[in-house]
Amino acid sequence: MATVQRSILDAVVGRLRESPALIARPTERIRVAHRTPVTREESPAIHVVPISDDEVGRGTGDCARRRVAFVVRIYGRDDGGVDSIDPILAAIVERINPAATSSFSYPTGAIVSPPGRITFSEEDADLDVAFAEIAFAASYPVAEWSLE
Repeated sequence: MATVQRSILDAVVGRLRESPALIARPTERIRVAHRTPVTREESPAIHVVPISDDEVGRGTGDCARRRVAFVVRIYGRDDGGVDSIDPILAAIVERINPAATSSFSYPTGAIVSPPGRITFSEEDADLDVAFAEIAFAASYPVAEWSLE
């Protein structure tokens, strides 16, 4: 059985893969914590990467409240640089927004916070890599001594 944290990250990936597609071949290029370098042919790519998972409070009875911090990374390898991934950045924020559609909710009643810090990078020496990263967090309830 997957942890709640992983279920939340998988739900984020599912939202990003929904139609209309944010990028070509979304089932191959949108994934959780992929470590293989992104080639020019595989870009743009979107990776959902967990950063930390902490207890942030106690609930009632034997319930705890946890918070998973994660980033969504967008990789582009073309001559457009950061400008080429800017429209994808805006679309990602809209997709992750739980209020964007009434037919969607995150697992176990998780509450995803609005985006936090956004960072950008361009590396000319590495095949014109453009990179953006958006920070998010989701809080969720679990039973004490459980991550499921």
